[in-house]
Amino acid sequence: MIVTGVAAPFMVPFKLTLMVAVAITIPYTLYQLWSFVVPGLYPLERKL
Repeated sequence: MIVTGVAAPFMVPFKLTLMVAVAITIPYTLYQLWSFVVPGLYPLERKL
């Protein structure tokens, strides 16, 4: 690993942790969003 700046050694684990956290929480977030939207849809729209 080549360090090109002072903050680089600290930013690599931070960015990796951030990407993993986002990847893990996307399904849960989409489920919550869908659960919020579904009650407002007509039955025909729910089938799509």
